[in-house]
Amino acid sequence: MKKTGIIGLGKMGYSLLTGFLNSGALKEEQVWVFDLKKENMDKANSQWPKINTGESVEEIVEDADLLFIVVEPKDVFNVLMQIKDLLKPKTHVISLAACITIDNISKVIPSMITKVIPAVLFKHQAGVTLISHSSRVTSQAEQFIEELFKQVCMVRVIKEQDFEAVANYTSVGPALIASLSEEIVATGLKYSDISREEAEKLLLVTIKGTIKMLQQEGLSFADMVDMVATKGGITEAGVKVLDKEFPPIMEEFFNITLKQHEDIKAELGKKFE
Repeated sequence: MKKTGIIGLGKMGYSLLTGFLNSGALKEEQVWVFDLKKENMDKANSQWPKINTGESVEEIVEDADLLFIVVEPKDVFNVLMQIKDLLKPKTHVISLAACITIDNISKVIPSMITKVIPAVLFKHQAGVTLISHSSRVTSQAEQFIEELFKQVCMVRVIKEQDFEAVANYTSVGPALIASLSEEIVATGLKYSDISREEAEKLLLVTIKGTIKMLQQEGLSFADMVDMVATKGGITEAGVKVLDKEFPPIMEEFFNITLKQHEDIKAELGKKFE
């Protein structure tokens, strides 16, 4: 049974722990967690009494087979400096830090390194986890970590340079979908007397039904648009407005988010030089 350490129990760390334990991918007894906020560890311990909570980062790292680093990107360098002399050759380090590259981490520690980007949906055993391995990771270790995540959700192994763009579908996707849905509801309420609660419920049921139909009938998004927006119809007139106005908005969305990533990468990368 592999000792699995998790450093950081913020929102993503807790989501990671929840997904692994509730799915049965990991057993409580093999998990060691540490967070600077004791209340975060106490919360985890109250939900899963058999997990191990450490008094220090060093205690989590000791003899760990898997070590998940789930701290804020700005704190990753300091954590790596704390643990670099404690890591065993067998330890596989998995970073969840956006904007911290595998190359950055490789300059500090000699371990096998994998970068993963799960979605917040991970705690509900849903969504997609993006994975990229360093050249140091053995094929056996690659397979192990990929199979571990597959027990919780869908996995896609991609090139690290594609992470940010693809993450706009996966990890950013829930916020993007929720934001668009909020705008649909808010605008619709201007033209009807139903409550916000009812409007949100109706849209959510429709979204669920749309997903079900797309999956069960193997339809593309374009297929669904064609089915609903019949030629010369009311829906087609509305869709034409979206076709005209929406692409520039999404272009700006991707440009802004990708530039932000690059700016933060450059800034944080200075610590690793």
